[in-house]
Amino acid sequence: MSCRLKREEPEGASNLAYDIAKEGGKHSGFFKQYVGKSNTEIHKGIQSIEKQIAEHQAKIANPEKYIPNFGQLDPRQQEALVNKKWPGDIQRLMEQKQILEGILKGDNSMEEVLKDYLADLISLIRDKYKETLAEASGESDSEKSFRLGANMAYYDVLDMIESQLQSFGIDRTQFGAIAPVIGEQLNE
Repeated sequence: MSCRLKREEPEGASNLAYDIAKEGGKHSGFFKQYVGKSNTEIHKGIQSIEKQIAEHQAKIANPEKYIPNFGQLDPRQQEALVNKKWPGDIQRLMEQKQILEGILKGDNSMEEVLKDYLADLISLIRDKYKETLAEASGESDSEKSFRLGANMAYYDVLDMIESQLQSFGIDRTQFGAIAPVIGEQLNE
């Protein structure tokens, strides 16, 4: 007996099961169950689902191995198991796997958004730092004190960002020069 299975979408294709579940449709409970879990837990879920898919494919290929009295079942029951029940289970499992993969990809896109946000923020703060280096013509002593205080504050923020990136083990080189030598132009 043979059955036709839906093929998985090629990489980069829209993840319809994920989108539907995320919007509260089919499998939304499954989505909610996993959405806050760690990547490790999600990967374990994917591995478990892949194991179940393989088991169901094996049942379709050799039903007698899994149901000892399969040959004595009514032919309609045999047909239902091999061509409806188990393929339906595989389809459900594949959709659940796609949801978990979508959750993982969603995390990665958030990671990219945060990286871009941080790069922009660093650039804006560096620009503000550079502005405070330039002495304005006719600058009063109080204006100079204010400008140098602002310069020190921008330096402190840039130095703190660089230190935190290092503490968290994040590659700082992807952001270019972050903290300058105090009072000097940035080496970019």
